[in-house]
Amino acid sequence: MSDHRNWALATAVIWWLIAIWEGWQAWQLKPPSKLVLAVMLAAVVLLGVTGWKGGELVYRHGIGVQRTVSTVQPTKQYSMRYSLTTFAINIC
Repeated sequence: MSDHRNWALATAVIWWLIAIWEGWQAWQLKPPSKLVLAVMLAAVVLLGVTGWKGGELVYRHGIGVQRTVSTVQPTKQYSMRYSLTTFAINIC
């Protein structure tokens, strides 16, 4: 879980830095540089990795998913009498 958080924080910081830099460049009426476009491409890749890791948390580990009665697999139910009889037989 902390792995996803770390990727998300790094991605957010990079996007904020890009936004601040581009705002400054636009205020000075300068076109975007090739370096900024390369950093944006890297930030898109980081965003994809962050999304992948978040998806793993939800779909593989079930984090943030509320389980309902219909999704729980039925289990065998034994009566107390059967359990006590089995217990007594195993002791003797």
